[in-house]
Amino acid sequence: MSAFGFDFVSLGSAALKLAIVLALYAVVIGPLGDRWKRPDWIMSARNALYVVTGLLLLASLALVYAFLTKDYSVFYVYQNMRNSQSLLYTWTAFWGGNAGSLLFWATSSGILATIAVTVNWRSQYRLMPYVISVLMTITLFFVLLLVFVADPFQRLDFTPPDGLGLNPLLRDPGMAIHPPLLLGGYMSMSIPYAFAMAALLTGRLDAGWIRATRRWTLTAWGVLSLGLLFGSWWAYRVLGWGGYWGWDPVENVALIPWLSASAYVHSVIVTEKRDMFKVWTMVLVILAFALSIFGTFIVRSGVITSVHSFAQSNIGPWFFSFLGMILILSFIALVYRLPKLESKRELDSLVSRESSFLFNNVLFLGIIFTTIVGVLFPMISELFQGIQITVGPPYYNQVNGPVLLMLMALMGIGPLLPWRSVTTKQLFMRFRWPVLVFVATVATLIAILGAGWPAVAFAVCAFTLTTLIQEFVQGIGARRTATGESWAVAAVRLVGRARRRYGGYFVHVGVIL
Repeated sequence: MSAFGFDFVSLGSAALKLAIVLALYAVVIGPLGDRWKRPDWIMSARNALYVVTGLLLLASLALVYAFLTKDYSVFYVYQNMRNSQSLLYTWTAFWGGNAGSLLFWATSSGILATIAVTVNWRSQYRLMPYVISVLMTITLFFVLLLVFVADPFQRLDFTPPDGLGLNPLLRDPGMAIHPPLLLGGYMSMSIPYAFAMAALLTGRLDAGWIRATRRWTLTAWGVLSLGLLFGSWWAYRVLGWGGYWGWDPVENVALIPWLSASAYVHSVIVTEKRDMFKVWTMVLVILAFALSIFGTFIVRSGVITSVHSFAQSNIGPWFFSFLGMILILSFIALVYRLPKLESKRELDSLVSRESSFLFNNVLFLGIIFTTIVGVLFPMISELFQGIQITVGPPYYNQVNGPVLLMLMALMGIGPLLPWRSVTTKQLFMRFRWPVLVFVATVATLIAILGAGWPAVAFAVCAFTLTTLIQEFVQGIGARRTATGESWAVAAVRLVGRARRRYGGYFVHVGVIL
């Protein structure tokens, strides 16, 4: 009971229960409105989505209020709060446990869905009934968990004078940054996934849904990247295992969706430019979202041993079931639409930009597969041998290391290859300097350090960096020749006119460094 005589906790609980009803309504009424040509029903589905988002915000505010007022009669507050806890950790306690993180996820899902539907309502109206249905299905899953499995508003029979406080490992400034970024990245991937599913369900498989979600995709990828970066920084500071990436299973399952999203970001370029790789693009966007759910299942189920043991709970089987539903229904829709997804164009040459993107997709999937095998190997070994065998950094470094090196080389090769095909003369003219830098770097490092593979790795980085610099310099030179601008002006305007292209190059430079 609040100081105003109003029970905000009960209000939050009621908001979640009402959200279930309205989310289920939105899931059903939108597609029915499209099928039976009832625009008012489609509008009603959109309004229901808005109200669900409002109810989730209300529930979140109710939980925040319970933390700020130290209402220890709420079990979740008792678990994650104590009288001496600072304001920072009072705030981060919101997502410090299962119930709060699920509420954060559900609320974020509702907010993102609201923005996506509002922005694309007119331009992608034909897809909207199904976009709303898919997004509300995702939100409904989380709200059902909140009401029936992990209730953040569960009451104790008494009010303790103090709480247990946040887990000691979570009392770190990184807690204010890493989980929201990671969860935000996961949920941002639900937007391109929902549009992809809507395209499959309606048969509108042109590039419209890709254009509508381009910024969402890049945002999701960027947020996931920051989440991984801050997670590595946090683990290095707190756990002190001597490196920024220890191939811990929970780290790995956060990396896997990022790998799929990275492949998807590249694949859509070919789909837009050449009307190819449509099946690849669909598969990758499905995997990007499904692997986010897979990661949550691994983290919350307790089926693996990890330094993140504080995250284990009994909700893992629910996520596993949801993951199965996503994969089964998504691939049924994909198989049904395969005839419409077949490209009328074929690869003209194995040495072309299209081929480099294809190899890129294959390599990313290879890393995803080997990493999943490594994560699940203790379960696999126990199933067949009766004992859990855990694989560590040596496995990942030996298996993924060469593949990552090939990906790094492709980052330099792809931008220099033209679409469709290339002549021998073009290959020589475009790659002579990068290859010379590669050979010189290998020879120098072996002569000085006597190192083999490390020398090759550094040389590949030098090769790729040279190709990117060469592309940039040649672009500036061509613009100066055409316009007579200075180097500085030409550089700024070149980037401004091709932001996607050079933005990608700058990201590649960051990966190299």
